[in-house]
Amino acid sequence: MTVFCVHSHNLRGSLKSTADWTMETMASCECTALLHVGPTGPEGQSILKSRLEEDGHFICANCSNHNKSRSVMIIVHKSWRIDQVYRDPSGSLVGVVMSKHGLQILLISAYLPTNLDMCGVTLVWDLEAKDRNYDTQEEAHTIYSCLREWTSRHTYWLIGLWIVSE
Repeated sequence: MTVFCVHSHNLRGSLKSTADWTMETMASCECTALLHVGPTGPEGQSILKSRLEEDGHFICANCSNHNKSRSVMIIVHKSWRIDQVYRDPSGSLVGVVMSKHGLQILLISAYLPTNLDMCGVTLVWDLEAKDRNYDTQEEAHTIYSCLREWTSRHTYWLIGLWIVSE
């Protein structure tokens, strides 16, 4: 049996203290999903990347070119093999297919549109009816569609979702 200890962390604080926390956490967990990492490249923030890669852990990220708060990252413990990485074009999703001891699992870190919880779900999706919530709901539907596509390819998956309210 494989037990997962997955941590999630909102990186609105100090990057240095987060790097220290992450190094301590990675000693006892399989993976960490981070949110609000700021503008980053596909391999994550340099301070985290250098600290984690020294110990052999894998780090990958995704972010929006238009919204610096829309950024996600996954750190996977060095004991796992990385088989594939997914990134959506909006910067809202990053997924890692990891395997160990015959088990393959897709781990996804997802950032949903701000205030989505205030919009509610559209009961009937109508491209012609564009109310004040249209853009947010359209963005959410696009993210959900991508999640469905990715998860349909894998037997086992975990999704860490974040909805941010202002």
